[in-house]
Amino acid sequence: MRIVIRCYKYRLQPTPAQVGTLVQWAGCRRFVWNWALHCKQAQFQATGQRLSYQQLGAMLVDLKRQPKTAFLRDCHSQPLQQSLMDLETAFTNFFAKRAKYPRFKSRKITPHSLRFPQGVVVVDERTISVPKIGQMRAIIHRPLQGRAKGATIKQAATGAWWVVFVCHIERPDTPLTADRPVGIDGGLESFTTLHTGEKTAPPKFYRRSQKKLAHAQRKLARAQKGSNNRAKARKRVARIHQKISNQRTDWLHKHALDIVQ
Repeated sequence: MRIVIRCYKYRLQPTPAQVGTLVQWAGCRRFVWNWALHCKQAQFQATGQRLSYQQLGAMLVDLKRQPKTAFLRDCHSQPLQQSLMDLETAFTNFFAKRAKYPRFKSRKITPHSLRFPQGVVVVDERTISVPKIGQMRAIIHRPLQGRAKGATIKQAATGAWWVVFVCHIERPDTPLTADRPVGIDGGLESFTTLHTGEKTAPPKFYRRSQKKLAHAQRKLARAQKGSNNRAKARKRVARIHQKISNQRTDWLHKHALDIVQ
């Protein structure tokens, strides 16, 4: 048997109270990341030694008991622990020269995101269950397959909330065979060229939306920083980019299906 990893992304429809809780928890996650990064830097500068994930986990327990940081106890423990694990992974990638040095996270530019290794489950076609929050409305457009190994709840630039499940699916370890093999060549003038000579022109969704995008970006540039109008203009630009991304994804799936069929 072989394991196939597949992600399932669903749109969430949280209530205003649930949105407030998610935003608060995301702020706690950023706070723990910045606190742990500061502790690592201070420890290395003072002693030349590194703090491990286990040491930071024990320090996090003590941090929750302090009066000034008692607000961390309102957040579920899993996102905070995952924040420490993400920081450990970031340093591992840095020392392996696969990524840059980890930076402090800012509230203004860091998107709201929470990761749960367990506990988030699909209840029915319209509901999921989140630990310490309860049931939350969602659009489950297709059922999960395999075993859910974790879930990430995040907010897009448009303001919409999404949940992404990572599932492990067991498949029989059989060799893949093709009855009708197809040769495909990708290019600029033609998106794909098949071995039969059939060509497919690129869709150019971005160029079709350039005028609308430029108009929205000019409004964003003229809006005063920190104002409500600027926040609205930023979301308008994000929605246009999201629509272009959705159009590309939809076209790619349909084009690949046409080739397979």
